[in-house]
Amino acid sequence: MSFIGEIPTGSATRLFLWQVEENPDDPKYAKIAKTFRGKSLKRRKEELGGALLIDHLGIREDIRYLENGKPVVEDGHISISHTEDLVGLVFSPSPVGLDIQSPTPKLFNIKDKYCNEGELQLWGESLEKLTLIWSAKEAIFKVYGENLAFAEEIEISFGDQENEFYASVRGGEATFTLRYLTFQDKNVVWVAT
Repeated sequence: MSFIGEIPTGSATRLFLWQVEENPDDPKYAKIAKTFRGKSLKRRKEELGGALLIDHLGIREDIRYLENGKPVVEDGHISISHTEDLVGLVFSPSPVGLDIQSPTPKLFNIKDKYCNEGELQLWGESLEKLTLIWSAKEAIFKVYGENLAFAEEIEISFGDQENEFYASVRGGEATFTLRYLTFQDKNVVWVAT
């Protein structure tokens, strides 16, 4: 079992993390892992971790999906994210988004695709900030929905609050406060409306 636990968020939002140590090719996971066939070992491992976290929390039967694919449960909303060997799931009474991302130099190569000019000028050389910007925009996309251009329609700003930053969508149509923590060198970023 690789359940890390519930991480305090200081709000009604509940965040759970799972360290993925399981092998998706182990026969004891055959029933769960059969839907992951044909994918890379890395991807199968991530998806197995997500499935095991959902099972551990006892919510598999409670999850249903909206027309746009967003998962919801009877008394709220959920979002799931994974990277490498870490899976997270966040619950909230309101729409919620979660992203987990390792700082990786590839973010420098694609920064023009997800950062606007202001973000590039202020933080384009900081891998730490680029990683947070990427994760923030992924989390907001999960909350806000489809047809949202990362660079053109989501603007990120950083204030003085520790483990907190902000986003504006489509010039102020919606604003969000994002929270984050670093766990095993990975950024875990979440937002709830």
